[in-house]
Amino acid sequence: AYDPVDVFISPSRFLADVMRRAGIAPERLSVINHFVEMPDSTGQPAERDGFIVAGRLSHEKGIDTLIRAVALLVPAVTLHVAGDGPERAALEDLAADVAPGRVVFHGRLEKAALQELVGSCTAAVVPSRWHENQPMAILESYAAQVPVVVTNLGGMPELVHDGIDGFVV
Repeated sequence: AYDPVDVFISPSRFLADVMRRAGIAPERLSVINHFVEMPDSTGQPAERDGFIVAGRLSHEKGIDTLIRAVALLVPAVTLHVAGDGPERAALEDLAADVAPGRVVFHGRLEKAALQELVGSCTAAVVPSRWHENQPMAILESYAAQVPVVVTNLGGMPELVHDGIDGFVV
């Protein structure tokens, strides 16, 4: 099935390595990273505050772990959750229980509203507990000049230079 394919393009070294290990034409693999549009902005906000996580609200995304972590932070920090999904009600209940008043659920936002929210935050967080390839949330945060905290899974450590433009945990 792969014979007619001249080149396989992977957006991360992580995925390219997975394909190589599977024996999928390693000589025809190329890595080309994703790209994002730069937000239309007139500069950075005067003050940034809180953290943001954006994406599908499902178990594998690890947002429950992030909510528990935010509950432990002193001084108190606000977590903005942008997105929707099957775990939303459970995450709202968890936030009310362990971090009352510290987690704001925005639902799914239009692109411009999401860019504005990301740009107003101190850091973005991608707490996935599964192998992410190359999340657009990281690239979009960088486009807004916002550092990112990620888990050490999949292709995310390729994008975040620990201690320089974010943290890998």
